[in-house]
Amino acid sequence: MVAECAGLPLAIVVIAGSMRGLEEISDWRNALRELRQCVVDTEKDSEDEIFNRLKFSYDRLPKNSSIKECFLYCSLYPEDWNIRRKDLIENWICEGTVQKLGSRGEMHDKGNTILNRLLNCCLLEEAYDKACVKMHDVVRDMALRIKSTGPGWFMVKAGMRLTEIPNEDEWNGDLNKVSLMKNEISYIPQNMSPKCLMLSTLILEGNNGLRQISECFLANMPQLKFLDLSRTGIEVLPNSICNLEYLTALILRKCCCLKHMPSLSKLKALKKLDLEGAGLHETPEGIEMLENLEYLDLSCPNLTELPRGKISKLFRLQYLRKHRIFATEIGGKEVAGLKMLEWFEGTFDWLKDYSSFVSKLNHFGRPSHYSINVGTAIHMEGYFLKFNNNDLPKQVILIGYQMEEGDEFVLPNDLQDLTIQRCKMASDISIFQRDFTQLRTCALKYCQGIVCVVSLSSSSSTSLTVMNNLEVLTLKGLPDLRNVVKVEKTRASLAPTICPHIFSNLKQLRVFDCPKLKKLFPCELLQGQGLQNLELIKVNRCGGMEEIIGWEEEEEGDVVKVEKTRASLAPTICPHIFSNLKQLRVSDCPKLKKLFPCELLQGQGLQNLELIEVNRCGGMEEIIGWEEEEKGDAVKVEKTRASLAPTICPHIFPNLKQLMVYNCSKLKKLFPCELLQGQGLQNLELIDVKNCCEIEEIIGWEEEEEGDVVEVEKTRASLAPTISPHIFSNLKQLRVYYCSKLKKLFPCELLQGQGLQNLELIEVNHCGGMEEIIGWEEEEEGNQTTTPILITLPKLRKLELRFLGELKRICPERGVMVCESLNSIHIDTCAKVKRIPLCLGRENAQPSLPAVKSIYIFNPIEWWESLEWENPDDKIVLLPFLTYYERG
Repeated sequence: MVAECAGLPLAIVVIAGSMRGLEEISDWRNALRELRQCVVDTEKDSEDEIFNRLKFSYDRLPKNSSIKECFLYCSLYPEDWNIRRKDLIENWICEGTVQKLGSRGEMHDKGNTILNRLLNCCLLEEAYDKACVKMHDVVRDMALRIKSTGPGWFMVKAGMRLTEIPNEDEWNGDLNKVSLMKNEISYIPQNMSPKCLMLSTLILEGNNGLRQISECFLANMPQLKFLDLSRTGIEVLPNSICNLEYLTALILRKCCCLKHMPSLSKLKALKKLDLEGAGLHETPEGIEMLENLEYLDLSCPNLTELPRGKISKLFRLQYLRKHRIFATEIGGKEVAGLKMLEWFEGTFDWLKDYSSFVSKLNHFGRPSHYSINVGTAIHMEGYFLKFNNNDLPKQVILIGYQMEEGDEFVLPNDLQDLTIQRCKMASDISIFQRDFTQLRTCALKYCQGIVCVVSLSSSSSTSLTVMNNLEVLTLKGLPDLRNVVKVEKTRASLAPTICPHIFSNLKQLRVFDCPKLKKLFPCELLQGQGLQNLELIKVNRCGGMEEIIGWEEEEEGDVVKVEKTRASLAPTICPHIFSNLKQLRVSDCPKLKKLFPCELLQGQGLQNLELIEVNRCGGMEEIIGWEEEEKGDAVKVEKTRASLAPTICPHIFPNLKQLMVYNCSKLKKLFPCELLQGQGLQNLELIDVKNCCEIEEIIGWEEEEEGDVVEVEKTRASLAPTISPHIFSNLKQLRVYYCSKLKKLFPCELLQGQGLQNLELIEVNHCGGMEEIIGWEEEEEGNQTTTPILITLPKLRKLELRFLGELKRICPERGVMVCESLNSIHIDTCAKVKRIPLCLGRENAQPSLPAVKSIYIFNPIEWWESLEWENPDDKIVLLPFLTYYERG
């Protein structure tokens, strides 16, 4: 069958798609016979050859369904146009190509089924993350050719930059659909009146300069059903539109210049009226007479009046949208009385209207999709609340109310998304006393009075159910918030039993501008299944934040006192905390000293963490911290713990890919080497450190004092490849800026295994104390050797060293760097460097042409001439690639 496709890739793909799912050999033989019949008597390399092969797939679509009509409809859009799935299905519904079913939701399901069938047949392609589809230009040509002649043919001149409308003689009486969308047509002659008695669809969308349509233009289109004037500059609709008695869809979306519409009372067949973004100041006259209207979008920014009593007469309405910032709201009882309503987006200014709607919603379970704003215009000013029309959530947004202790705010039983904004609340959120088992997203923004989100001392079991199912929690601008979850001290030890699954489905946690919040979670609460599915933690501008995971401070006399020995028990208590965490972003938390206590992460914690970003945390001292033990502790963790770290937590950060640390003035090292001697950091690809003025080591070794049980000698360096052979084995980029106390990037000993084999970029800028890029521990007299140290960086492409006044060497004196891929060297103000340890390859004892293509030097030229090289001839070979700059 491939041979019958004549080597045409598109034909092969499309025909293969049409055969998908056929397994019987008889089906394939029959298809081959039909394909051969299609291409008989066609010239090789002709348009007919391509057309007939593609049409074979079209002909194989079911004959007794509407799928062929739906496919041909896609050719009305411009070439390579990304067609939104939702809009396309809506158009199919209006055109009648999707059969009438019991509900609009069922028709959308049917439309998606048709789209998926066309995608599987490769007659359409997916685009923009599956929210859109597109038609290949050759497939579109085939579809247009099918509809180019005979009754019901199409005239499609979409996206052709036409400045004039086609001449009247091109408007054939047999035309069924005309698409002139996305052109530059600005004028329709006053006397033009095409005689198109069979025309059902007219699309003029996207002709921004079109200001008016003459009265006679639509006069001879009596069968017109679908009229799309979206995104045109139309100012006034012609009165003749009222005579289109078969018109079922009038689309005026984004007609921002539209100021007036004639009475719509005669349009009895109208099912869809879309006025989203239109410039109307008044509700269209006669709208209450549209007894067959099913879809109504009144989201006009200037619409200030919607007289009560009109909406209630539209008893067939399935979709109603009236989103606005300043306009008068819809009456709650009116909306509640629409028994066929499935989709609703709108605003209630008053609680009584909102309560009326929600009471009916909870009783009848309709509409099935809703997004409701509750709040007055003064509080909504300046806020644009976004709705996702592709998958409308069951959403309530409460803005600008004051709620006292014990007040009950009625919410839909099937609520999925809740936002409370600029409200004055009681100390805890009493609405969580309700059993909202479907709530998935919750945002509390700019509210006063909230001390905790949920309190174990006062919450019922139903409120905990809400927390169990929540997936996204956002806390922003809460000046009084002290606890996300408050645990009564006398119940702290019982917390895992009381709520073993709290936040067990939480995936994203965002906390911004909560100055009194000291910790995100008390550890006692999370000893069950909590936080196992958390993927993102983002904390910004929380000035009082001290701990991500904190242990409740216990005072003398507490019923249950947690000893400091808890650290040694942590792996058993909560082994799976943060086991699915992928991103941790923390910024502007000046009191935060460490991200995690190491003791809590000795189980499966942090195995999937891919990104750590820390910015402007001036008090940060450690990324991973070990609890300090004082004298008299029940269990004292000796400094010898370092040697046990690989056994305790061998998999910390095995999937970490990006580490970014900025503006942390107290941070001295990124990681203690002892904790990373297992599989840690094997997948790290980026290290980016900037403005950490106290950092002394990227990888640091714990200093051992005299009298330690186990003293780690300086000879440990020689053991490093055995202990941690894969550290940084996938590191690609290393950037270090403005770290004045950093003396070296890496001890060379730790990189003698697979370390740095994938490193592509090294950038070190403005590190005034930097003495070595790759350093070696100084050996004592008697232990020194003269064996060269070979440092291989096979993928290093760029080396940039700038403003390193104390830099004396790039690697140890005995070091030789082999960098086969290095193509750019940038050295600026590094006057103390005396030796370039690069070694070029050799061919017949002569240096081979290097990969280096550019060398930028900002030091004095005498510096370059005085440099020592591993082989003096290498400097001569590299001279043609040198660009020298001398600072003024």
